Amino acid sequence: MGMFDWYKPATQYGCPACGIPLKDWQGKDGPCGLFVWQEGEKYPVDQLVDDEVRLSVEERRRWMLPPRFLIYSYDCPHHNPIQALGITQDGVWSSTSLQPFQ
Repeated sequence: MGMFDWYKPATQYGCPACGIPLKDWQGKDGPCGLFVWQEGEKYPVDQLVDDEVRLSVEERRRWMLPPRFLIYSYDCPHHNPIQALGITQDGVWSSTSLQPFQ
């Protein structure tokens, strides 16, 4: 399994096909260091790894998201993956838009 990052959009989304709540989001367009990104923040807010390899807050500030990135949720057992597009402005994750299920 490849590396990825975790994402926390500001809005709680539901599956666009059936409405099942989507809680867990991940993506591979960021640095893929098992970072946790939160909408409204410029740098990762956490890193979900063992303590001995976790980067410090200062070290995490070297990493940023690209201007546009896709994230995915597999929470809906009937329609997955569900995609959302994230946008950054001045390096800050500023918006997320749920993509129609295809």
